[in-house]
Amino acid sequence: MAKADNLKADNQKVIELNMTDEESDAAIAKFGCDCPKAINALRQTRGITVGVEGEYLSLRGYKKG
Repeated sequence: MAKADNLKADNQKVIELNMTDEESDAAIAKFGCDCPKAINALRQTRGITVGVEGEYLSLRGYKKG
């Protein structure tokens, strides 16, 4: 039995990441990946304040350019 089979279903957490194909492509082009951190960084450059997991992204101190 594999280790993953030992996990109970109630202990597993699945997070749905909300991003578009365009955001994914843009993050890969700019940062080399489309992980949540890269998508959130891309969103901050676009002035978007909601992250891929629904969290608030602070734009304070960020300068476009």
